Amino acid sequence: MKLRLTAHYCLALLLFIAPHTFAQTNQGSDQAWAATRQLPAGEKLRVETKAGQKLEGRLSSVSDTELLLERKGKTASFKRDELQKVWQVSPPSRTKQSILTAVGAGAGFFAGLAIAINRGFKQCGGSCADEKTGALAAVIGLPVGGGLLGRMWAGKGKRTLIYSVKN
Repeated sequence: MKLRLTAHYCLALLLFIAPHTFAQTNQGSDQAWAATRQLPAGEKLRVETKAGQKLEGRLSSVSDTELLLERKGKTASFKRDELQKVWQVSPPSRTKQSILTAVGAGAGFFAGLAIAINRGFKQCGGSCADEKTGALAAVIGLPVGGGLLGRMWAGKGKRTLIYSVKN
């Protein structure tokens, strides 16, 4: 008799607690989705679907059930129940980006200048067109490449998780 009474109490307790637990889980998810809905159009986002696909794009619109991203001139649609995570992507620091671009370009310029000077003092038989072309390419190409490398080192920006669904 005691065993039945205990089992009934456990079942009653489980039925009482379960809806509250699910409501709290959905409420947290709903709050995170509400924060996603408040983002302005044009905001850069990164999404991960439950299938594991990761995509970046600009926010077109968000409804109660769907998120639309603008990617490469096309609109990608994601149902809310298909999404695992959504990140807001902020751009990298402009100062950091400028400094690293300048450092890379400066290093490239001095490397290009060293190559150009080396080519300028090299003995050439007949035509010196190859040496002039190599020197010019080094003086122009290395600073450009160094600047691009410095910009790449600045990073793509900071990601902030704004929506996540627990499995």
